[in-house]
Amino acid sequence: MKIFDLRNQLIELQKNVMMQDEAAFNADQLLKHVLKIDAIKLHQNFSSHADEIVIKTCMELNNKLIAGKPLQYVLGYAYFYGHCFKVNPSVLIPRPETEELVNLIVKHYKPNRNKMQVMDIGTGSGCIAISIKKVKPSFEVTAMDISSEALQVAMHNAQVIGAEINFIQDDIVNVQSNLPCFDMIVSNPPYVMFSERAEMLPNVLDNEPHLALFTPDDALFFYKHILQFAKTNLKTDGSIWFEINPLKAYELIDLMQPNYHIKLLDDMFGKHRMIFGIKKNIDL
Repeated sequence: MKIFDLRNQLIELQKNVMMQDEAAFNADQLLKHVLKIDAIKLHQNFSSHADEIVIKTCMELNNKLIAGKPLQYVLGYAYFYGHCFKVNPSVLIPRPETEELVNLIVKHYKPNRNKMQVMDIGTGSGCIAISIKKVKPSFEVTAMDISSEALQVAMHNAQVIGAEINFIQDDIVNVQSNLPCFDMIVSNPPYVMFSERAEMLPNVLDNEPHLALFTPDDALFFYKHILQFAKTNLKTDGSIWFEINPLKAYELIDLMQPNYHIKLLDDMFGKHRMIFGIKKNIDL
């Protein structure tokens, strides 16, 4: 079987559960992964013969996609801010909106900014912490997560990508670690309420870690605990950066308003997705 024919077969099998364009994209990603080639070489080799191992491997991976497993979990990696991150069902798949958050942070600080203490709360795959560290090597970055499985993934990513991060396992709801005051806190915490589960896509609900997705039926539950932590562990004039549930943006602003100068930021789709705050110089 030629590679082009194999590609068409993968697409046809996927078309029962997804649109043509998505199926074609997935087929190309599987072929590039299995053949270990880039997009240009894939198209240059469409007329080449696909051996039995290639066909068998592609079909096995394709069956996982058809069953609803996200492409990134099937491949075992996702690209984020120019780096390849290992992902598995113990961590969320990094989203483009979170890349926007990282981009806003690194642009906010001048290239010659001196050393800063940064805390990433709920680090997951480590994509935020590692990406910031790679662009701002003078920053001292600490990354916290409650999940030991997630931290194993994050530590692997930091080692492979080459970022020196201080990882700690702790729960922001009841922090046990003795931590310093930080110049910056960043977090993309769980903000989907359990009551919203019915509105979620099955491939997300059935595959991504609920610990990292869901909050109790208070969408601001983790934000409140992070802000409580920030009372003692964020320096005056320090910054706090949140990815947020657009529907809860103004409720969170009301919660932060007394203690922070706040800016609400939109994502590429025009949704209220990020909040940037500077801690006021007041007695909390």
